[in-house]
Amino acid sequence: VKLAKLLKDQRNELFARLREAFTNFDKKKEEFFNKRKEERKLKLNEIKNNLLEKINRMKELIENDNKLIEELKKKIDEFSQDELIVKDAQTKITNIENRIKERNSSIENSNQKLQEIEKELSELN
Repeated sequence: VKLAKLLKDQRNELFARLREAFTNFDKKKEEFFNKRKEERKLKLNEIKNNLLEKINRMKELIENDNKLIEELKKKIDEFSQDELIVKDAQTKITNIENRIKERNSSIENSNQKLQEIEKELSELN
């Protein structure tokens, strides 16, 4: 478009339309990015809630495992004469302790992910 050959009113009208077009484009672009940001926040909050539930489940399971260990220790004390029962109980205790270690490791990983998500959420705000 050669602006020099347009009349002043035509030029002004053309520039006004261009400004309006770019203004509309900027609004749509801002709406799009705001929508994406909100969707990301929702997704992160959902992941955060799932991680918190997982951590609580793991803690409950660890608590149950500790109770089971106590029961097995009482069983060992009761049947200290029966070597087979004692050996079986000690094997079960070892397996449960290993399971507790794995669950504690899972809790640590979940806590790290949780911190990363909270950091990202704070950056989105």
